Amino acid sequence: IVGAIIWIASLTLLGYFLGRKFEKEINDYLLYIIIGFIVVTTIPLIITFVKKKVVKNNSEDITKD
Repeated sequence: IVGAIIWIASLTLLGYFLGRKFEKEINDYLLYIIIGFIVVTTIPLIITFVKKKVVKNNSEDITKD
């Protein structure tokens, strides 16, 4: 729930401040901003997946020995 609140607040504030700064050119950067948010929010998922995979492989190696 906290993550959702932070996500909504950050998007709203980012839109407000970028809209004031760039006004007409914001459409040129909007795609890059959205891709950046997707990449930043996907990185923790990838890290967690890799960590769980490594732990699972290590525990399987220990049980085989």
